[in-house]
Amino acid sequence: MGKKLTFNEDPRLLSEREPRLSPGDTSPLNQLCAICNDKATGKHYNVISCDGCKGFFRRSVRKNQKYACRYGRSCTVDREKRNHCRYCRLKKCFRAGMRKEAVQNERDRISSRRPSFEEPADVSGLSVQLLLRAELASRQIDSTRLGSREADVADRRVATHADVFDSMKQQLLILVEWAKCIPAFLQLCLEDQIALLRTHAGEHLLLGASWRSRHLHGFVLLGNSSVVTRGAQGK
Repeated sequence: MGKKLTFNEDPRLLSEREPRLSPGDTSPLNQLCAICNDKATGKHYNVISCDGCKGFFRRSVRKNQKYACRYGRSCTVDREKRNHCRYCRLKKCFRAGMRKEAVQNERDRISSRRPSFEEPADVSGLSVQLLLRAELASRQIDSTRLGSREADVADRRVATHADVFDSMKQQLLILVEWAKCIPAFLQLCLEDQIALLRTHAGEHLLLGASWRSRHLHGFVLLGNSSVVTRGAQGK
């Protein structure tokens, strides 16, 4: 087992700082994360960094994580490999200048705030209006691809396995288009966007089928206008 990395690491190790931005270069725009070279989103815990490394550092500090490196404590930490070795990633966070005290101070500020009905319920930048616009945009795509939902079920053809897969593909494409209408989603790195979509794809497919079939009895209306009957087996 490799050496454990704790927050009482040898000060000489943590004092080997990696190069920082110059004092006058404080804008995160067009800057890269000092940890993994992904696109930076701001100055987090004293270092220009991306949301991924910010979240990793915060979780590591709050949970007082102890990591081990199996590869000599000299792993490459970049956008593609940053999740391969948490020991080396955390060490690089410290070397770049991230401060665990900033994480604790952030927690203290949050815990000291009193709930207020005047504060927005969602501080992520999302709003009901934004979500409605995204929903309307996805519905326009849905209607142009899939046609009217109100046609008589008797006129629909019974779905085959190929129809089911085709419907799933169409619905997932609509999910992607819907997500792209939300600015906060576009601010995520590509890796996180893909992970988020994959995580919720199943729920999206089930909810979509349920919504389309809400007025029907004994049928499930697929996205390509074919139907699955109760107890039917695909061809």
